Amino acid sequence: NLSLIYAFDAFGYTAAYLCSLWQPKVIPLIYHNHDLSEQLFSLSSLSGWVQRGERRWVHRANLVVFPSQARALLFQKLTNFNGQLMIVPNFPRKSFLQEHQHFKDLILQRFKNPQILLQGVISVHSSLHELIDSLTLIDDSIELKLIGPILEKEKKLMGDFIVQKN
Repeated sequence: NLSLIYAFDAFGYTAAYLCSLWQPKVIPLIYHNHDLSEQLFSLSSLSGWVQRGERRWVHRANLVVFPSQARALLFQKLTNFNGQLMIVPNFPRKSFLQEHQHFKDLILQRFKNPQILLQGVISVHSSLHELIDSLTLIDDSIELKLIGPILEKEKKLMGDFIVQKN
């Protein structure tokens, strides 16, 4: 007995929407959108199909949640979405969290093995150029991790940078 579906990404929203077509009763559907790209991914990838489904079917969402107003406005522009929007920032208030009793020791351990993590859509519209430019300013011992979908031209841009650096 579901009373609400909360989809946290385009894959989850698309699956929830398609499943809702076979439900005998209407279940409210909330879509929490963090990653969006102005460019469409290729139809040779699942991401491309999901992205198109998201844009076509998002009008069935009861509410769409974004981490910033800029992303919400871009989403409205890309999808002509006229439904209810809500902005929920990506960060908690410091007053909600207590500092871990061993925080200073933990942070010193993390500085011994520094990493930069970029999670989400990897594109020039999500600060990929700035990331590449900043890599020339950091030590080679810092590990870079990219997690998320990326278009072929952005892969080539990253590959060209690696070749150039070596």
